[in-house]
Amino acid sequence: MAESKSKKTRRRQQLRLEQKRRRVRRILCVLLAVCAALAPIAAFAGIYIDAGGIGGENVLKRIRLGSYPQTLVTDPELLGELSALPLDWTYYDDCYSGSDFYGTQRRTDCMKYADTELGGEKYRAVMIERYRPRDSVAPATADESLQDDNGFSAGKVFFFLFEPITWLVYDYGSGFSLTEKVLDAASFNNSIYWTDRNFDGAVDYEKELSGSEWLFTPANLYKTSSVRKWLNSVFFETAFSPEEKKSVALSFHRAATAAGQSDRYNLLSLYLDRVFLPSLRDVSEPGNFWEGYYTSHGDEVRLAPVTDYARCRGAATEEIDGSLYSWEWLCTPGDYYADVMSVNIDERVISVDRQFSYSYTVGGIRCAARVKNAGAYPGVTEEADGK
Repeated sequence: MAESKSKKTRRRQQLRLEQKRRRVRRILCVLLAVCAALAPIAAFAGIYIDAGGIGGENVLKRIRLGSYPQTLVTDPELLGELSALPLDWTYYDDCYSGSDFYGTQRRTDCMKYADTELGGEKYRAVMIERYRPRDSVAPATADESLQDDNGFSAGKVFFFLFEPITWLVYDYGSGFSLTEKVLDAASFNNSIYWTDRNFDGAVDYEKELSGSEWLFTPANLYKTSSVRKWLNSVFFETAFSPEEKKSVALSFHRAATAAGQSDRYNLLSLYLDRVFLPSLRDVSEPGNFWEGYYTSHGDEVRLAPVTDYARCRGAATEEIDGSLYSWEWLCTPGDYYADVMSVNIDERVISVDRQFSYSYTVGGIRCAARVKNAGAYPGVTEEADGK
């Protein structure tokens, strides 16, 4: 009798769960329909909709918008002048270290920066006090960092010149553009969501095996990632002047899921941002912004040179034909709840199916955005860009 009641209880619970799923699916369908219906209105209001395809004259163009620290200052005379300036230091808030276990990472004052101006140019000074580990769960030591391998040692002050950001315009219709270079390095997420050791006050995702697991937040979900927040706050404020911000459209984009992933990602993969990471779909599937360039140029269209500043921040690099490149984060989650898809370089082999842990700080940040009226910008040649 008790067993029969137990079975009935389980059936009732399963029924309620299935009813919740159906409600969520209906709500999602309504939201997607509303987004599609509002597309013309949103476009008029300056909100760009990702329609999932090429929307205009598909001609690659290089434009400049915004500025960011990029090239290391090496001129002795200029370094002497910069070193004599008073500097107002601020610690980076995205430096984390731990004790080699997921969930142990905590924010660490390991690096600091100060922006200054000289002779009409803007510079960023950076000092490494303790090395930023290549994985935020690792200790902050030289053995665990790539910064010293990249030539940036602790205790020294390095200066980087703020330079115009060059964007590659892949679609005039939507203004979809990518930065020509990897501008920074950061972990995908600064937190992992476990409660068995009371980390971050979130849920123990590994143990939550019921059909309602999509309600909880895995560490590789772009919606709640620290890199998404950083791109639309710290980076956005640093890179663009008030006038330039008006040219960066508020747009919908999708993280796009990898094959075999559950509905929890599909339900939570539509975002409204100004700056974002490209998705796996953007860089790999037919009918996307890359298609024509991939056909004619091959894998090198996915490569992005890495800046000196990103190397100082700890970006992993590989030399190809005399130039340094970095692997790049995508916003698409991997198969495992802690892994994220990337554009990867390994011994000159370029791939878009390599997955890395959310906590790796060595991942390159190559920004995507939708630039308003991108076709009207004057093009920039490689010679004019100082290459």
